[in-house]
Amino acid sequence: MTKEKLKVLLINPPYLFDENGSYPADNNVWKPLGILSLAAVLKKENIEVKVIDMMPREMNLKEVLAFIDSKKINFVGITGTTPQIRGIVQLGKAIKARFGSKITLGLGGPHASSDEGFLKAFPFFDFLFIGEGELTLPKLIKNLSSPRKSLKGVIVGETPKNLDQLPWPDYHLLPDDDYGGGPYGSAFVTIHTTRGCPFRCLYCSSPVEQKSTVRYRSPSSVIDEVEQRVLEGAKFIIFTDDTFTLDRKRTEAICEEILRRKLLVIWNCETRASLVDRSLLALMRKAGCGEIFFGVESGSERIRNEIINKRVTNKQLFKAFSYCHDLDITTNAFLMAGFPTETKKELKETADFIFKAKPDIVGVHLTGILPGAPLYAQALKEGKIRRKTWYDYAIGVVKDQPIYVPDGLTLTDLEEFQKNLYRQFYFRPNWLIKRFARSLGSFPQLKTDFQTAWQLLTRGKGKARSYKEKDYLKK
Repeated sequence: MTKEKLKVLLINPPYLFDENGSYPADNNVWKPLGILSLAAVLKKENIEVKVIDMMPREMNLKEVLAFIDSKKINFVGITGTTPQIRGIVQLGKAIKARFGSKITLGLGGPHASSDEGFLKAFPFFDFLFIGEGELTLPKLIKNLSSPRKSLKGVIVGETPKNLDQLPWPDYHLLPDDDYGGGPYGSAFVTIHTTRGCPFRCLYCSSPVEQKSTVRYRSPSSVIDEVEQRVLEGAKFIIFTDDTFTLDRKRTEAICEEILRRKLLVIWNCETRASLVDRSLLALMRKAGCGEIFFGVESGSERIRNEIINKRVTNKQLFKAFSYCHDLDITTNAFLMAGFPTETKKELKETADFIFKAKPDIVGVHLTGILPGAPLYAQALKEGKIRRKTWYDYAIGVVKDQPIYVPDGLTLTDLEEFQKNLYRQFYFRPNWLIKRFARSLGSFPQLKTDFQTAWQLLTRGKGKARSYKEKDYLKK
């Protein structure tokens, strides 16, 4: 039998489709680096590949099916996080119903890597891909001879050890204009410089996907990509690593290389307060760092360190925020509500902490129960979730995604805490004046601020983001 050349389509689906196969688009999102990285490898291997990111554009189910038909696609890979599981199932079911065995259909990404039982629950998917796909999937695609001999079952990807040998994500497969809804406009790119995480926080499932061994791109590889993105028009870089400053010497080398090449670019990152000090932050600011996201999670040290396993003290957090304020680096604090044994008193400690630490921005999230996270196993044991809960959510039997509610509290308690903290923080006169003054120089930022304010007033939820521009680009 002669081998048929496969035409590959990689899709990032929306969270869910309505009864008409539509969904609300949101262009305040980032390009999906995972499938863009995989697409770059496939292209390098001379495999024809296209990418659809449904998040930022209105493209209903019928249009996706028509695209697959018109482009004669015969291999579809869907990616997604656990919160996308309903959209994943709706999309996969529609594709198989329309094309049957003519399409090889697989699921990869964070949810697939943390839920091997997914394939049994939704057998219209041909295969489930666990882990990283760049080394394994191209070989499997090349070996396929016919859609009738499609991949089947659970496949575990080989872990790339040298990240410098992988091509950069192919940003050009998706239009920049789709991603202009945030405060950065469309002149930003995201860059991932590490894989793996040495920490094991209670709520997090990411180590399941990429193992606990950390692998780093070299500073020269990182800045080569930064330089190329700047040449292509990027003014802002978002480093998407969970802990950007995990290796101090490497962080210093990245900053020094930005300065040596005289790259005028603003960037932000996420890290732990225990992994920065004043001298490192000063170097980062000099190299263009305008904002840092810190994982605070809880203002209670007992919750943060004994329950979540964060291992970051209040003292370290206060110092990190203070240093950033002195150095004119915007601080963004991640907060969560709803952990085992958490009390109303400890929720108040979180609010008190924030008003004492004075971050520029806060995000307050209710703690989701994600497959693969230690919290998931604990919630199962405590009877707060069933093994079928996420599957029931995927097919619409359960309306809402599962949130961990500690004994002694209710979901309403957590929601009220979230709403009240948002409103108390963001509607302080001093904060509003300062924020409005900063946003005047950026229409995208001003637009985002108004949208966020409306969400906070009407629903008590919002996405506040920021960047520091000031005079940096005028140097």
